[in-house]
Amino acid sequence: MRFRDGRHADPDALPLLLDAAPPAVLAVGEFASATLELTAHLRARPAPGWLACRATTRHLINGYHEEDFEIWDTKGILVAQGRQLAMLP
Repeated sequence: MRFRDGRHADPDALPLLLDAAPPAVLAVGEFASATLELTAHLRARPAPGWLACRATTRHLINGYHEEDFEIWDTKGILVAQGRQLAMLP
């Protein structure tokens, strides 16, 4: 992940990026979800360059799911973690 204009992510951008990717439920055919609650853990200042991201969910029950999101920088440092509760529209 990176900004379209090529600028590097800074700590202020990390909370935005934690919620910017397609939802983890895309893997089961759901194309959208709405965030109800988001907790962000900013762990380090990201190094310049692309960011590697991983989104996972373990439970989709009654239209609600949790999503865990990790952001790693080019040096392999975990720079941010997010956990959200979301629902399908």
